[in-house]
Amino acid sequence: MKIPAHLTGFWVIHEHKDPYRKGSTGAGLVVWPGVEIRIKKQEYSNKTKLVYNNIELNVCPLRKILGDHTKIYMEAKSPYMIGEGYAASAAIALAASITRQLVEKGHYNILQAAAEAHKAEVECLTGLGDIIAIIQGGYLEVRTKPGAPGIGEVVTIPINEKLIVITAKLSNTITMTPKMLVELRDRINKLGSELVEKLLANPTIEEFLELSHEFTTKLGIVNGKVIDNIEQVLRPLRNNGTILGYYYKKKTLVVVCEEQYVENVLDSLGKLNLKPIIHRIVPNGIQIHEVQGEQLIQ
Repeated sequence: MKIPAHLTGFWVIHEHKDPYRKGSTGAGLVVWPGVEIRIKKQEYSNKTKLVYNNIELNVCPLRKILGDHTKIYMEAKSPYMIGEGYAASAAIALAASITRQLVEKGHYNILQAAAEAHKAEVECLTGLGDIIAIIQGGYLEVRTKPGAPGIGEVVTIPINEKLIVITAKLSNTITMTPKMLVELRDRINKLGSELVEKLLANPTIEEFLELSHEFTTKLGIVNGKVIDNIEQVLRPLRNNGTILGYYYKKKTLVVVCEEQYVENVLDSLGKLNLKPIIHRIVPNGIQIHEVQGEQLIQ
């Protein structure tokens, strides 16, 4: 399974006692590379096993979805780790949910699998809107109604597929703990709601980037010194048109530029001692292939 990354720019938290209806509205970019996952059967094992970038992990959504299946081996590879802001936990949850259906029924329903993955993400407090963005979104997605796929609603804004999204892991960033989320919830929701309306009134990539930058800086959820250093380097590039814009997501910097300016941006990020990952905008979500050995058979 090849599952794209989702880079949320801003969001609004929507509580509900029904986990299928709990979720978020907001907007984000769907990009590749994301997470590539290979599923295998284990003949002799007493537990489901996930190896992510050669490290065995025990993550909550996986336990919830595949806890009673002991012969599943999941091997995931990605340019980043879980928890860095790319929706990697959503990719794991989605792959696990599809796998459960295949094991139990011999076939899968993508909408039902995605709904169960959303439920696991909500109950594990690992995500609110990534699943529906990946499954029903693409390009620049705007979640206009919260909830799992089939309940929530997404507007897809097509943008130039030749645009390049460059991300880089930030150090010394502020971690959004559950306590911080509770304390900031009212501010997040008020500002996020305003920004969704602004983006729908002017649905362009430039507007999205500007609003996403505003969201993070106004909330103060990235270390001020980290932002100051980045702003000094990237603000001139935005002003002269080298980049379309940039924003921050968890521990990650997100920069969007035209293909011809990639080297300029990489040089600038090098001055900040950042290690960039180059992404492409994608118009669709998950790709699933059945393989036997190394030969693609479906």
